[in-house]
Amino acid sequence: MAVTGEEALTRLAQDVVAALTRVGFAARHVEWVSEEMPSGGAKVWIDANADSGRGVYVAWCHHPELETVVRRAVETMDLTAPELPFAAAALEAIRKALHEVLRAAGFAVSEPPDISGAQAMVRLPRSWS
Repeated sequence: MAVTGEEALTRLAQDVVAALTRVGFAARHVEWVSEEMPSGGAKVWIDANADSGRGVYVAWCHHPELETVVRRAVETMDLTAPELPFAAAALEAIRKALHEVLRAAGFAVSEPPDISGAQAMVRLPRSWS
């Protein structure tokens, strides 16, 4: 039985979540989230639309406490809030770590389209297409 593109992407998403979890990241597919799971960490989703780049996307979400403080600073235009540069620097460090960890696990990692909101994109191996 041949594997469909959607099945291959689902398998890839499972493999990405497993690899990130093995190194200690909180990671989950956005469609597989349960109430017991923490809100921060790596969120993984599939985009099967060729226009935006078929693949598995990984977005980092800070802990809800930091997200709330950053959102409040932005909403009140408090651009001097120390959490803003802290959150930005942490996000960039995590982006680099996600790329390095996923490459070390053998995935084809690239920069995602800006519009995606993700920090990494993992493409299907050619042998799976």
